[in-house]
Parts: sequence; structure tokens; C-alpha cells
Amino acid sequence: MDREESAALLDELVDYIESRPSYKHAWGDSEMILWDNWRMLHSVTGGPTDEVRIMRRTTIGGDYGLGRSLTYADAV
Repeated sequence: MDREESAALLDELVDYIESRPSYKHAWGDSEMILWDNWRMLHSVTGGPTDEVRIMRRTTIGGDYGLGRSLTYADAV
């Protein structure tokens, strides 16, 4: 794609994502959030630099056999 085509595609993707329902969490003490990476687009916003943020990854047993398997050829 040339620059104009890629910019148009990026604009379309951003418009689509921003038009979907969203959830913003107001953190409290000792809270945890879980999400499904196959079905959710997630991001983080900035927070106070003096607060500790701990992230842990968990995978449910058998999870890798579900969903789709992509190769490099599928992605290009």
C-alpha cells in the first residue's frame, strides 16, 4: 500500500474501534481484572509513577488447541 492507502485504512480501523462499546476501570485497592485476548482489544492509560503495577499472565490448560493458528503467510 502506498502512504495514502495505508492512512485511509488506519483511519477506518480507528473509527471502527472507537465506535465499539468500551469499559474504563476506576481502580480500587486489591483489585484485579481478567480479559480474553481473543475477544478484547485492551490498552492502558497513564497512571501515577509512584504506584506499583503488577501484571501476571495466566493460560487456561488446553487453551492452545482452540482458536486459530496463524502463520507468517496468513499475516501478510
